[in-house]
Amino acid sequence: QPGILANVTLPGLSAVYAKRFSETNAFQRILDETSAQLKSLGVATEPRFRRVTVTSFSAGFGGVRELLKNPATFARIDALVMADSIYAGYIGEPTERTVNSANMDGFLKFAREAAAGRKCLILTHSAQRPEGYASTTETADYLIAQLGGKREEVSEAWAGGLQLTSRFRK
Repeated sequence: QPGILANVTLPGLSAVYAKRFSETNAFQRILDETSAQLKSLGVATEPRFRRVTVTSFSAGFGGVRELLKNPATFARIDALVMADSIYAGYIGEPTERTVNSANMDGFLKFAREAAAGRKCLILTHSAQRPEGYASTTETADYLIAQLGGKREEVSEAWAGGLQLTSRFRK
């Protein structure tokens, strides 16, 4: 089946994405604008979006976090592909590095839906450890723990010198 990719790239960090996608109709506006472009280019007379995948890299998680807060948008998204792209704040002492669960609510709800087979979540992360906020490794660990899971240790060489060291599937 044919697919359509609509790309949104904004200058700045996660707050820029969060602000842009905090508007209630932001997601629907992207679908409507994409539909209008498909019609104007003669690609499709009546475009229909059956399955919707939202992807994010790095700071884009701020926008995805906002999208997941809207129940209608959450329901419309079939899959999330988060490429080194879920960060969160900490609660308590920063030295304890406790992920702020409030920052993870939408992602956790989506992960639970994926674990139940109703949605799909693909999450990759690097081993970077930023100061002052939870890394993509820590947020992945948070989600895995909340799902009652455990990482499987692996050693798999990937292209470009990348190394897969663990995975979790549910």
